[in-house]
Amino acid sequence: GQKIDITTWEDEISFMKWIIKTFSVLSILLVFVLLFIIVLGITNSVWMSIKERTSEIGTLRAIGMHRKEVLKMFVLEGFILSAISSFVGTVLGVILCYIINFIEIPITSLSFKVLLLSDHIILLVKPSNLLFSFITITFFATCGSIIPAYRASKMKPVTAINLS
Repeated sequence: GQKIDITTWEDEISFMKWIIKTFSVLSILLVFVLLFIIVLGITNSVWMSIKERTSEIGTLRAIGMHRKEVLKMFVLEGFILSAISSFVGTVLGVILCYIINFIEIPITSLSFKVLLLSDHIILLVKPSNLLFSFITITFFATCGSIIPAYRASKMKPVTAINLS
């Protein structure tokens, strides 16, 4: 006799689920690579700031500034740098998403049309994702400023004054 193949909608879209999970994993890996680059950039900026102000650090320490205060000063500088850059990046990213949505860039590949269920690229801006990204990038970039700030706080006043 006749055999009937009975499947559910979940069986039919299992491959689509796999593709979406793969895109999610790839995007997470990309985010970690970018976050690493951001942390290195902030760390480098704080290192350069410390290098340029070595004599000032020595003078401040010589007149009585404690190591913790020097540490706080440079970590605060790293926080301000990362918060401002995260905010500017978030705003520019949102503007770019709206511009791309407004332009309606067509998708030429049939495969991507089927995958995205659209004839043009649509980018979704979620406020919760924006806030999470802003907080995460600011936090990790601020953490990247801790090591240079700690090294600056450990400088002896006489050595720091004579280095410049």
